[in-house]
Amino acid sequence: MSFSVKKVKAAVKNADNAMKVRDSIIRYLLVVCAMLVVPMAVSAQLTASKAFADAPREVFPMLTDLTRLDMIDYYASGTRTASRNLLDGESRIEEMSPVQMKVKMSDVSTYTITILPAGRDSVIAVAAEILTPVPDGYLVLYDRDWTPLDAKKFVAPTIDNWLLPSAKKIMADIENAVPFIPATYTIDPSAMVLTVTQNVSSLIPAEDYDKVKDYLRPVLRYRWTGSKMSPLKD
Repeated sequence: MSFSVKKVKAAVKNADNAMKVRDSIIRYLLVVCAMLVVPMAVSAQLTASKAFADAPREVFPMLTDLTRLDMIDYYASGTRTASRNLLDGESRIEEMSPVQMKVKMSDVSTYTITILPAGRDSVIAVAAEILTPVPDGYLVLYDRDWTPLDAKKFVAPTIDNWLLPSAKKIMADIENAVPFIPATYTIDPSAMVLTVTQNVSSLIPAEDYDKVKDYLRPVLRYRWTGSKMSPLKD
């Protein structure tokens, strides 16, 4: 009888030990899974609307924090209600998806926020379009905390980038006719391609544009590599 009791106690003890080992293994696996999932979850949480809501005042100085939240609520509810900005004009969100938002800031300015993947993190791209009255713009890249990235991550095109090789023979005419290259910036988040479109035809007289248009590239394209905007060849 005593022998049977000892065997039972030993079996119970072994079973307890096995359960403890099993529980330890499960806890370990859960911790490992959490370590793998959390960085991706953190990155996935950054949406265009969240970036817009969390932006520092200096990025969008015409809008208070509360106004930005109201704008998001208006769009989410399906209304076209405009919000009053600090210049006493009207601002509204025109388009919004998890990765991109287009904000009509005023009658002459529009900003598009695009969330770009950067490994396990995200980068915020802000493309501005300003009517001067010719459409012109720029692109700025930020990290998820709205710190501007190194300027080398995207180098804005200069006039040399726009010129075709054949332009060398009429460089003097181009320099006289085209003081600068106004351009608009648009990002396709699905392809991760930035398209920069020149608007010289809106800047100079038609007769001057006819003389130079065949020597200018109509668009320049860049692909987001995960760390920078890399120029695409023609």
